[in-house]
Amino acid sequence: MRHDELVTAVFNNLNVAAVTSNLSSAYAPLPAIFSADAPQVSDAQVTGNFPFVSFLIVSDQGLATNEKFGMDALVQVDVWHRTPSMKALTVVSRAVFDALNRVAMPDITGHIETRVEDVNYSTEPDGKTKRATLEFRVTSLPL
Repeated sequence: MRHDELVTAVFNNLNVAAVTSNLSSAYAPLPAIFSADAPQVSDAQVTGNFPFVSFLIVSDQGLATNEKFGMDALVQVDVWHRTPSMKALTVVSRAVFDALNRVAMPDITGHIETRVEDVNYSTEPDGKTKRATLEFRVTSLPL
């Protein structure tokens, strides 16, 4: 699994109607899902572009078995929302969970498994923005 394969696979799995139908349409022409390689909103607080999803590859390490070398990566997906209750945030974060947890990722060579490692909900220091952080472990070995 190469880094660019991983970014593409995560983006493609998140860029589905189950996730995007719950995101802001205020991003046009930008996508509502951002990665380090995708355009970023310059100041989301001013423009009010909520909710949105961002992700980054936290680590991308080698993995070895008796005869094969693969990759073991940790992907962090953040769901950002400004809603008085947590319900809308949990709807989007559940869609993200369903889009990545234990699903096939054909864009990754030798993909074995993607599984959730941690989910955390918090309120940002501004008191308005809520955040769900989901961490996924992605494992692959070449065929």
